[in-house]
Order: sequence, then structure tokens, then C-alpha cells
Amino acid sequence: MIEAFHKAYKYEAWMFPSHPQFVNYWNYERPHQGISYLYPADVYFRDLKKGTHHSG
Repeated sequence: MIEAFHKAYKYEAWMFPSHPQFVNYWNYERPHQGISYLYPADVYFRDLKKGTHHSG
């Protein structure tokens, strides 16, 4: 997933005035094909709540 972030950052970050705004967009507003068009933050917090989140 990190490779996808770097590629998106290269081509999409220009639309945002700051890095934190792009990260917010990436995690909360941009659906991701690799996780069934869900938002990364939703998947993270869902898994965290279930106790199934694995870092790294």
C-alpha cells in the first residue's frame, strides 16, 4: 500500500496546499481499489475495534 501512496502523492499532491491535507484526503476521502473501494481510515478503525489490526 505504501507504494501506491507514493505514486498518488507524486501525481495528486499538487492539488493540496499542504502534506497533511493530502494525507487526510488519502485516508478519509479517497476510496482504494485494493480494499474493495473502502477508505483506509474506515478499514483501520474497523480492524482496530475488532482487534485484528496488524501494524507493519
